[in-house]
Amino acid sequence: MHAARYHPVSIALHWLIALLVLAQVTLGWWMVDIPKTPPGVRAWWFNLHKSIGLTIGVLMLARLGWRLKHRPPPLPASMPSWQRASAGVSHFLLYA
Repeated sequence: MHAARYHPVSIALHWLIALLVLAQVTLGWWMVDIPKTPPGVRAWWFNLHKSIGLTIGVLMLARLGWRLKHRPPPLPASMPSWQRASAGVSHFLLYA
């Protein structure tokens, strides 16, 4: 039996990862301008960047595990078959 909507955990993981990736990219661009002296300040931001990256990785593994146990809702019946196939392929590639 398929659910009519994505599970709230799936939605929460999706948006949490999206926000963290956006923060990670923003922080990465900003870190380029951090002066190399004193070294402690720069190191703190780089360590934060690494920690966020590791957190994203763990959350992605959790999301993959959740997805394997919880099927997504079916696509609308009115959707053309080529779009259904494209959606399946693109979702597979995103998870791969």
